[in-house]
Amino acid sequence: MANQPEQATKRSLFSSLPRIQMEKRTSVPKTFQALVPFASVLVAFILGAIPLFFYGVNPIEAYSKLIQGAFGSYDGLIRVAIKMTPLLFTSLAVAIPLRAGLWNIGAEGQLHIGAVGATWVALMVLNSGSEMSSWVVVPLMILAGAFFAGLFAFIPAILRAKLNTNEIITTLMLNYVAFDIMRFLVAGPWRTSTGNFQTENFPPSAFFPEFFGTQIDKVHLGLPIALIIVAVIYFIYVKTRIGYEAKVVGANPQAAAVGGISQVKVIVWTLTLGGAIGGLAGVGEVAAIQHKLIDGISPTLNPFGYTGIAVALLAKGHPLGLIPATITFSALFVGGSSIQALPFHSIYTGDTIQVPVAIVLVLEVLVIVSIIAGDYLSRYRMSWRRHG
Repeated sequence: MANQPEQATKRSLFSSLPRIQMEKRTSVPKTFQALVPFASVLVAFILGAIPLFFYGVNPIEAYSKLIQGAFGSYDGLIRVAIKMTPLLFTSLAVAIPLRAGLWNIGAEGQLHIGAVGATWVALMVLNSGSEMSSWVVVPLMILAGAFFAGLFAFIPAILRAKLNTNEIITTLMLNYVAFDIMRFLVAGPWRTSTGNFQTENFPPSAFFPEFFGTQIDKVHLGLPIALIIVAVIYFIYVKTRIGYEAKVVGANPQAAAVGGISQVKVIVWTLTLGGAIGGLAGVGEVAAIQHKLIDGISPTLNPFGYTGIAVALLAKGHPLGLIPATITFSALFVGGSSIQALPFHSIYTGDTIQVPVAIVLVLEVLVIVSIIAGDYLSRYRMSWRRHG
């Protein structure tokens, strides 16, 4: 009992100390919103200097060589453009539903289904033995890839619209269904006669046209198609009624319902269209890069579909913002792979060392975390409050 006054005094002392509270911002200046993505990338690179220091690499030297590897040569620029192509498609697959407040985590699976659809057309042409013009085959491959991927995305769309099933779970789970479908085909009915887990090489009429580049890497038809789709989606969101409805549903579903906007229609068309565009990433990979369907059409370390989520977040779902966002991630991939083969002198021992691939992966994760933190701080602010 004698300690009660003392405990009460301690409680009063602690309760009088200021504490941090997060308050929702009443309004966010557009300038602040525009600077958040750039600040997120800058913070990620600052934090990324910490593991580089521990490893013994000068961060300034590493970052300068990374930028030089991506933008310092014609070959680097071409490889950045090639990496941009599938990332633009998969980030559009995420950004379009994101406008309506929906999360499409299935871009990776939609990429694989799009590749399956394009391969189906190419193998039909190959097995028919007839010589068809690429002006016929290539558009058919694009339509087939988009159709099958859109149909694949329609499943979680209708589940979300009619049964209110969480689209994050359904789109994520369908990724594994897509992987299994592709593996079954390359290991079974479409397996090459040599026994490898891949299809036969496509006929030349099923190749995407290539424009400029080096003898090894060339920019293909997928990039201008992706840029055209970005412009079309921007026009839809800015100038059309369905774009406005998607924005209202994403901002305030209750107000949209009161205003007579069909949430079912918005959910279905945004998720389905996003999936169809995501499938075009797979079409480009088989028709321009591999010229066949293989097990592992998307990179293991940096899958295009999952990276597209980070790109869409960095662009805040804005179609035009996807272009600089994809350039950022493409440069990180290309520059990161180039510095792994370069020698560095340890700042501690002076020995020659190399940057491990894990450093590049750490940078990518830091960019994603910084994007999420930046988005949160753009909507909330910290304030110091005293008790009472």
